[in-house]
Amino acid sequence: MIVVFICCGKGTKQRDVYCTDMKQVAVDNKYCEHLKKPRVYKVCRAGRCPAWKATRWKECSVTCGVGYQQREVFCRLKGVGRISEETCNPFSRPASTQQCRLPDCLQNEWLADEWEDVSMA
Repeated sequence: MIVVFICCGKGTKQRDVYCTDMKQVAVDNKYCEHLKKPRVYKVCRAGRCPAWKATRWKECSVTCGVGYQQREVFCRLKGVGRISEETCNPFSRPASTQQCRLPDCLQNEWLADEWEDVSMA
């Protein structure tokens, strides 16, 4: 039986090792004690790990004051592209929304004086 303990990157494989007779029938380990026992564990490379990918932040939602920026975040596997988000670690997912602050909005307006009397020349 071979078990890989992680789904990607470096990990460990495990196997069962049995002492057998000439007919490949399992016998007590004491009959093999004079022989070098094969490894039970082995370091392995289980493939590339999926990772989160984030696009650049979009423009702020306002032209002045406090607003929000958004970006796209997705799970991808190098050499494959986008894959199901369940494949990536949810605890390491980057934010897809953040607050942005631009200079305060100025409350300028036009102010008009009263009309002057018409001057006659």
